[in-house]
Amino acid sequence: MPRSKRDRRVTLAKAGKHVLTRDVKSRIVDEIRGAVDRYGNAYVLEIENSRNELLNNARSVFKDSKFYFGRNQICKVALGVDTSSEYADGISEIGKHLSGQTCLLFTDRDFEKVKSDLQSCETTTFARSGFVSSEEVVIEKV
Repeated sequence: MPRSKRDRRVTLAKAGKHVLTRDVKSRIVDEIRGAVDRYGNAYVLEIENSRNELLNNARSVFKDSKFYFGRNQICKVALGVDTSSEYADGISEIGKHLSGQTCLLFTDRDFEKVKSDLQSCETTTFARSGFVSSEEVVIEKV
């Protein structure tokens, strides 16, 4: 049978594919290098439960600092892959720890202050699928 002219698949989505162009990547590299120059300390944070509310809480505590999430390879290039290409002395060592759910934190605070501020941001949340239980609960039959 011939195909019906009315039976056509129409895409309703207008959004295009999100692609990082070379210009966008170079802008991110410039931003990270600017943060290296501006701030005294850089830390790599591993994010275990990246819920929006918790991240916004951390951002509000660190208003004088800068977080960079995602695109670990771009962050590594910005910091330097090895000692010959590193942007500042010894900063290429940070790139070795950027893998998985990690982010860069640039700040002028010392380590103890950052550690205590991050611990104040910690809250208990409901478990999601894949979480390991932190407590053991036993329900006995009566």
